[in-house]
Amino acid sequence: MDSSKDCKFFVWLDEDLGLHRYKSKVNELNRENMDLFNDNMILSKKNMELEKENICLQKKLMNLEVIEKKENDMFMVRVMFCIVIVSIFICFILM
Repeated sequence: MDSSKDCKFFVWLDEDLGLHRYKSKVNELNRENMDLFNDNMILSKKNMELEKENICLQKKLMNLEVIEKKENDMFMVRVMFCIVIVSIFICFILM
């Protein structure tokens, strides 16, 4: 450079790290990327398993709710039947 034409600005030059260092860094990042990809695959599989389990549990819950409703309905039928029987009995006693 001609120092007479120097405008007092500097030129920034990174040190040359060499091709080997760049290749090493690329390989390191590729390994990290593969590790993250594998972790993602494991988590995706686990997520699918948990979603299947969730669906199964929801079906069981729905079945239990249906059974509970039937039991409540049967209880109400028994109560109404008892009321009718007691009412008939009282009618016969009072006659």
